[in-house]
Amino acid sequence: MKNLTLFVLTLCLLGSYAGAVETLVDGCEDTVYDTVAGTGETLALANSTTASQGTNSLEVTYNYSAQDAWYKNSKITKTLATPIDLSGMEFFKADFNVATGNASWYIMIYLLDENGWLLRVPLTTALDAATGGWKTFSASVSAMNNTQWEGSGRPVNLAKITEISLHIMNDGALAADGTQVFLVDNMRFVSGTGSLQETVLEDFESYANDAAVNAVWAEAFGRTCAASLVTVSPYLGAKSYGIAPSLSAANTNFGREYTFASNQDFSTVKYIKLGLKGDADLAGYTATAHLWLVDATGNVALASIYSWPEAAEWSNMMLTFQGTGIVV
Repeated sequence: MKNLTLFVLTLCLLGSYAGAVETLVDGCEDTVYDTVAGTGETLALANSTTASQGTNSLEVTYNYSAQDAWYKNSKITKTLATPIDLSGMEFFKADFNVATGNASWYIMIYLLDENGWLLRVPLTTALDAATGGWKTFSASVSAMNNTQWEGSGRPVNLAKITEISLHIMNDGALAADGTQVFLVDNMRFVSGTGSLQETVLEDFESYANDAAVNAVWAEAFGRTCAASLVTVSPYLGAKSYGIAPSLSAANTNFGREYTFASNQDFSTVKYIKLGLKGDADLAGYTATAHLWLVDATGNVALASIYSWPEAAEWSNMMLTFQGTGIVV
């Protein structure tokens, strides 16, 4: 039997942007980066004293070859001396200074945790046009995602980020060889904006015993799945909910489901967050966490986390309805 626990809440993007706190991830003060470029191409790095903060910025000179769209993925990688905690991130920002733009380029920032799992931060228009000096590009948490095609789709742990990579991709064809030069500086994350408003859907605190909680959270998929209140080391408060499916057979689904007393309006919800704790018994099963929202006519919105980690520690997972879920 496998023991998984959960705590559920929703977050919506609402409210004002007052009181924001910006935390520097990389000040681009040096050229201590690893680079990867395509065959016959070069990525040259230098420091420029034209900076948006601090003393220097990073000057990137990319000598590239002609290519059809979506073939390039050159990158510049900074390994952080110690893991940093981005779990409070609401936005990621970076400053770019581009003299001559090219709409065929596409920038994606990758944040990697200590296990090598990644979160993709799209800054897709950063190189599209001349910026006329420094310009800030940003992405909200709800626009970020990971993918099963990279890092096995494992959910990144934003509390333990060890590497940041700037990927230069081409979402348009490059008709001829050329050179793209740009400056980048002040890569940081933003928290405390007041843009996130939390509504707790379920914290399991109100249930007196197992019978009470299981009367509300019914077995899903027509399969028996033992579940009970857990009071030892809960995520928050005094209680969490433990689910103990048998994972002896491949390609089987287990879970619990909650039916609202009346239809709910989730039209402003950008993602759903839940506290999840893995279990060492998950190792080798490539377990996937699914969250279903079902409307009155049976239509389903699905969010997934591929290869749910087996680490027996609490993670605050965020499931988006455009990606495969991340850990914050």
